[in-house]
Amino acid sequence: MNNIITFDMILELPKDLLKHTEKYNEFSEILSKSKCSKYDCKQLRENVEAYIEHYKDVKYFHKFPMDIVISSPKFESVHFNSTKTSDPVSSIIKRKVDEEIWISMFYNYMFIVASKWTLQEATYFVDAFFGNKSEEMIAEKLGICKNTLLNIKKSSLVKVWLELQNMEN
Repeated sequence: MNNIITFDMILELPKDLLKHTEKYNEFSEILSKSKCSKYDCKQLRENVEAYIEHYKDVKYFHKFPMDIVISSPKFESVHFNSTKTSDPVSSIIKRKVDEEIWISMFYNYMFIVASKWTLQEATYFVDAFFGNKSEEMIAEKLGICKNTLLNIKKSSLVKVWLELQNMEN
């Protein structure tokens, strides 16, 4: 993935994740029940929802001009050295840069996850987190029972969480 994120790319993320998953689907498998059982599904969902909420906040409240692209800075972290204890301008700039770095990282990490998902996992994740569909609706769309969907859900959440943890490090 390149480091330039546009507003259109942010809006199209769910569709692009599904397309990317289709490309790598034949190499992906659902995680085993024993691997998934090591994680608390409810806690994973809450953690992932927090990231998705932040994504949606950035998506709707961060001002991305349509004709200008945002380039992810090439440095690891931003440090502002100021003699003042609270410099409002530096604080605003730091928040803006932090948001730009965060959305670039989130976008890229989601594509890493998409290359590891099966098509069923990707469909579950996109429909549940971006489409706000119920599990019953997703199971019906996939043509599977709710028990099978539960395995897909756990596998999807574990894969996402493992990658998003890497994002924080």
